[in-house]
Amino acid sequence: MKVYRSNVKHSHPLYFRTHLSVGSLRTAADNIRLWLGYLSYIGKVLTEGSVSDFKAFVNGYAITRNRITGQLLSRSTVRARIGHIRDFILFTNYLGVTDIDPNEISPDKIGVSGRDIAPRIRVITYEEWKKLRHCLGGLPEDSASPQELCRDRLVFETMIHTGLRVTEVISLTAPQILALECELPRVDEAREMEAVSLYLTKVKGGPRRARTVLFPVWLVRNLLIYIDDERRQSAAAFRQNNKKAAPNNLFLNHSHSRRNPGGALKPGRLKGMIKEYCIQADLLREVEYLNMGTGEYRTNLISKFSAHDLRHTAAVWRYVAAVQTGDRAPMKTVQILLGHKSEATTANIYLQISSQFEATVSDTSLNFFRGLSS
Repeated sequence: MKVYRSNVKHSHPLYFRTHLSVGSLRTAADNIRLWLGYLSYIGKVLTEGSVSDFKAFVNGYAITRNRITGQLLSRSTVRARIGHIRDFILFTNYLGVTDIDPNEISPDKIGVSGRDIAPRIRVITYEEWKKLRHCLGGLPEDSASPQELCRDRLVFETMIHTGLRVTEVISLTAPQILALECELPRVDEAREMEAVSLYLTKVKGGPRRARTVLFPVWLVRNLLIYIDDERRQSAAAFRQNNKKAAPNNLFLNHSHSRRNPGGALKPGRLKGMIKEYCIQADLLREVEYLNMGTGEYRTNLISKFSAHDLRHTAAVWRYVAAVQTGDRAPMKTVQILLGHKSEATTANIYLQISSQFEATVSDTSLNFFRGLSS
């Protein structure tokens, strides 16, 4: 009998301890408990689990509904939770407790009850982005009123032009942006789409995955105005309420916020912002849910895009821009933007959707995409 003892890093007993947060550890433990519970339900113990058991478990998990919303678990949730269980099986293989062929439980070998749980990429079109910008308001440099708040517009512009993740955006600091001021060219409309580089260490994967991110010159100028005006007011509100210095995060809560004025913008709030603005812009999609009380299936309209879709949009827009400007390796450009370790990862996620999106780009928006790579 062949024993499958994987030597990948995921199998090492210290992997979870060194790479996952406490919250992620709890989630991983719950998912493993669910797998063990399933084996117990079908009358087996851990050592008797098989590939067919794993596939049956995955099929059931993919059609499970959230107890509160009645909606199917999201694709990302299914993939992440199944990933935890697969890593656990690799670990038990490593210990010699189980003997399951890892190749047979790889994601590409698992069919999921006819449901596609491949990464779902939603890309904001140029026309949809114009609708969102209208709801977000103006930039600091063209703000007609000193009372107009521009933070939300700047958050969205930063994400869609840099491809930063939610956690990476909220980790940006005001000193980082202030340090870029000396690198800006003299005010010249022709050079506003040039870029300045910022080296980030607070990224997914930690300092070992640190990377350089490009910020358009015009965006940095507007961030500097925000720091000197709106952010300064937010920091003053924080000092007044807490009797200590405000956090150095770039994006702070508004000075009139009901909860922690001037405090650092949190991931949950940022994610909620795009949902609110999508509703304002009438960018909605229909989802089906099960009424747990009556057992009836109903439909509901929710935000068409999530905060992470801004990162997807940045990737696809950059690909289109690179193609339009004659870049011979457009996917490599996108890989650098996103900070992926492998170009194959980027291509697997974005190649098909990028080609589809490129075919729908109108002539009127081509100048916008070309400007991204100028």
